[in-house]
Amino acid sequence: MDKKIKIVVCCGTTCHLMGSSEILINKEEIESQFKDQVVISGSPCLGKCKEFAAAQAPYLLINDELICQANLDKVIDKIHQILAKTEE
Repeated sequence: MDKKIKIVVCCGTTCHLMGSSEILINKEEIESQFKDQVVISGSPCLGKCKEFAAAQAPYLLINDELICQANLDKVIDKIHQILAKTEE
């Protein structure tokens, strides 16, 4: 795989309180689990609460695809989906 999967986690107040911190806490574990095929970073705010709804938080982007109500399981599942497509 040439290109890393890029994950940007919203660290705004609403997203942080609704669970984005769990993903960032597990950053190193996720990155090592996928043998450096994934890079995770935080963003001060993605601005999606205003655009969509705070009830859909936390938000994050995986390769520029918006994920609503993000949690660790959704992130891991999406990474597996992307990796499966690249192996085809």
